[in-house]
Amino acid sequence: MSATEHGDLQPPTAADLAVERFDAAEDAYRRALEKAPEEALGQRRPGDDYTLAGLAYHVNAVLAHYHATARAMLEAGLRETSAPDSSNLFEAANAKAGGTPTGAERDAALAETVERHAAIRDLLAGVDARDWGRTVPVRFGPGDPHPTRLLDVLGWLTDHYAEHTAQVASLLADWRTLAVHEAIDRALAARDLDAYLACLADDIVFENTTPAPDGERMAGPAVSAFFEQLFVSTPSARFTTEEAFAAGDRAVVRWRFDWDEGPENRGHVRGVDVLRVREGRVTEMRSYVKG
Repeated sequence: MSATEHGDLQPPTAADLAVERFDAAEDAYRRALEKAPEEALGQRRPGDDYTLAGLAYHVNAVLAHYHATARAMLEAGLRETSAPDSSNLFEAANAKAGGTPTGAERDAALAETVERHAAIRDLLAGVDARDWGRTVPVRFGPGDPHPTRLLDVLGWLTDHYAEHTAQVASLLADWRTLAVHEAIDRALAARDLDAYLACLADDIVFENTTPAPDGERMAGPAVSAFFEQLFVSTPSARFTTEEAFAAGDRAVVRWRFDWDEGPENRGHVRGVDVLRVREGRVTEMRSYVKG
C-alpha cells in the first residue's frame, strides 16, 4: 500500500527543496551580517569593491534583479523573454557598497533583504510544481537567449547568499586579526609594556631579526622577557606601522623602528612582521629587517 493511500504527505518536490535551500541560505547570510560588530562594518580587502556591510546593498540589488527576471518569465507565460536592464540598479548599489554603513544602516539594508526575499517567495508560491523545471529562453543583455528555469533563478540566488556568507566570515576574521595588531600599535605608542604583553599568547613563538642567518627563536616566557628588556634598554624606541593587511588569522605588517639614544646610537631600520593570531592574541611573530 502506498504512502498516499494512508493519507501521508507527498515527498518534497524539487521546488520545495529549492525554496528550503533558498530560505536557509538567506537566514545564514543575514545572521552572519547581523552579528558583525559595528566597528568591523568598513572592513575591506585591497582591491575589493565591497566593504563587509556594504555588500548588503549589492545582495539586495541582485535579489531585485532576479525577482524582476522571474516575474518577466512568468508574465511571458514561460516563453522566450528578456531579463530587465538593471544597470542603473547595480550602479546605485555599487556606489554605496564601497562605503562604511553605520549599524543602523546595515540593519535597514538587512530589513530590505528580508522584504525582497519574501517577495520572491510570494511570486513563486503559486507556480505549478511542473513549471519550475521548464526551460525558458531568457535574454540577459545582447546575444543569444540563455536557457533558464525558475529552479535556476532560485539556485543562483541561493549560491549568491552562500558566497557572501563566506565573504562576511572571511572579512570578520581579517578584522579580528588586524584589531590585535592595532592594539599592539597602541601599546607601543604608549610604551605600555603590560598592554603589549597582553596581546601575546602565553605560548607565543617569536623569531627575532638577529643573529643572521635565521634569527633567534624563542617561546613563551622568554618572549616576554625579551620585550621587557627592549622596553627598558631602548626608552627612545618608536615603532611606526607603514602598512598592515590580514588574511584570516595571518597578518603581514610593514614597520619602521626608530631610536635615538644619543649621538652615537641613533638610527632606524625597516622590516616586516608575519603574525598569526588565535582568540585575540598573537601566537606566532616572525620578524625580518632590511639588511
